[in-house]
Amino acid sequence: MNPSTPENNHGMPQPSFREFFWLFFKIGWIGFGGPAGQIALLHAEVVEKKRWVEDARFSQALNYCMLLPGPEAQQLATFLGWFLGGTPWALVSGTLFVLPAAILMWMLSWVFMEHGDSRLIQSFLLGAQPAVLAIITSSVYKFGLRSCRSTLLVVWAIASFVMMFFLRVPFHWIVIASALLGILLRHQLAGDIPSELDRPCRVGHTWNRAIKLLLFGCFLWWTPIAAVGLWTGWDQTLFQLGTFFSKAAVLTFGGAYAILPAVAHEAVEVRGWLDASQIAAGIALAEATPGPLVILLQFVGFAAAWQFPVLGWHPLASATLGAAITTWVTFAPGTLLVLVGAPSVDRLRTHPWVSSALGALTAAVTGVILNLAYWFGARVLVGDTGIDWASALFSVVALVAILRWKLDPVRVLLAGMVFGLLRAVLG
Repeated sequence: MNPSTPENNHGMPQPSFREFFWLFFKIGWIGFGGPAGQIALLHAEVVEKKRWVEDARFSQALNYCMLLPGPEAQQLATFLGWFLGGTPWALVSGTLFVLPAAILMWMLSWVFMEHGDSRLIQSFLLGAQPAVLAIITSSVYKFGLRSCRSTLLVVWAIASFVMMFFLRVPFHWIVIASALLGILLRHQLAGDIPSELDRPCRVGHTWNRAIKLLLFGCFLWWTPIAAVGLWTGWDQTLFQLGTFFSKAAVLTFGGAYAILPAVAHEAVEVRGWLDASQIAAGIALAEATPGPLVILLQFVGFAAAWQFPVLGWHPLASATLGAAITTWVTFAPGTLLVLVGAPSVDRLRTHPWVSSALGALTAAVTGVILNLAYWFGARVLVGDTGIDWASALFSVVALVAILRWKLDPVRVLLAGMVFGLLRAVLG
């Protein structure tokens, strides 16, 4: 450690704002690999290299963020900023974690919507679809291994799939049922309670602070939604995007693939904003960008507002505002919950029912993602002429490559694009 580096009263380096800003700026641009890769990157930079946060605090912060709806890696970045420098630093770290992905997704979305009907783009998309199916299926396996640690949790994961696929139970009811099940069976499901930490959180919990922050945060969250409603009309696409994705944001437990079935159902089958192939394109583009995978919702907002422009606007102008409102309501609620609850993180170790509720919920998410894999596979592999055996074979090979040889999803997508191009060339 450099002797000139300031230290806090626990002997750990205290970063300057300049150091802090540029580190999270860098992380935002290189944060590939999904939530696991992004969390590992945050740990390597903040805990191992910089030593700004101790390992126990990092683990406890991660556990807290996993309790919240929203992308846990972005929320973890927000919490680390809050822990190091308070609310202004939290807003900086959380924003920098998302901003590069949002910029790149806007650019890729424009290219896709403007030129997506070209033969080259169509061939790439044809190959990307079975690659995306393999990525989703591998997520079911990996998530299941991590979350279904007992027979009871395996049964609940299967029950969640049955409820969503056969009984069409909405995702938010599965979330509520999972939390209740976890609380009722807390003695069977509760995990280890985190140990005491040497370094306490920088701000003590007060109800007065929490209520004021919650009210102010909700005002900021809903102001842009109300503004576009007043400006463009309550029945226009922008206002509908704001309200729908606000609801989706508070139900995004377990990452993007958990909420995607509800988003796909609403966007494709209910409102007709997109079709299944465009959802596949959004997943592929999200996998190819750094930052949270849930940025794929920005593509949905962009494509919906492009295809249903408000007030006769140019599609790009409408789509840009649609992407902006979708991204805002996707990340604002989770950021707000981190800031409201961060001072109370230390108290979570005294509540074992919290970990048991989380255990039941993550098991349910396995069943929900399985439902997404089936829904998506039926649309990718089965066409008007029957089963697409070439795509099915590629999807199986890609799945084996991911699980057996740990092939990166971005490389799987690139291989899929080459596969699609070869199919187009060979007719």
